[in-house]
Amino acid sequence: MPLMDGYEASRQIRAHEGTEGSKPVYIIAMTANAMQGDREKCLAASMNDYLSKPVKNSDLKAALERAAMAETAQEAETVFSGSTDSQALVDLECLEAAANDDPKMLQELVDLYFAQAKDLMNGLRAAINSGSAKDVDHFAHKLVGASLACGMSAIVLPLRELEKRGKEGRLGDAEALFDRATRHLELTRDKVGNYVRQYQSH
Repeated sequence: MPLMDGYEASRQIRAHEGTEGSKPVYIIAMTANAMQGDREKCLAASMNDYLSKPVKNSDLKAALERAAMAETAQEAETVFSGSTDSQALVDLECLEAAANDDPKMLQELVDLYFAQAKDLMNGLRAAINSGSAKDVDHFAHKLVGASLACGMSAIVLPLRELEKRGKEGRLGDAEALFDRATRHLELTRDKVGNYVRQYQSH
């Protein structure tokens, strides 16, 4: 570009977003030659990803998939992490119905769910660490089912993505998805704990 290079353009975009409070755009850098340090320079300029020419179709497809996943994750974080409303994390009607509107059964159900979730998350972590896509699919699928049955909504999105990665045998971003699922589970545990205490006091 005649007036500024891609690094400066990226910095200008980020500065404008910070001033205006607008939603960040996903920026993929594309360089003519793969030089040592290029990726680090792109990331330092607040770009999101990096491709070098000649661009392979497989690399471009992977970059676009990462961009789509980042968009989905950003929306999920806005809904779940930024909200103080229990309904954003948990379908309370579903949770109460699963417990037959019984305070004692509700506590037992919640305790059972989080105990099971702990075991399945441990299995999921081990599967990711060992690179077992089949086991990632298995553990994510089981926890999705348990979560939906109890109305634990927030954790389902990253688990669905992990399930998909397991089926496709692509675990490159599985650790990041696992971390997101862990955060959602912790948020859910706090919200549900507060709700159960209030429910039992009525």
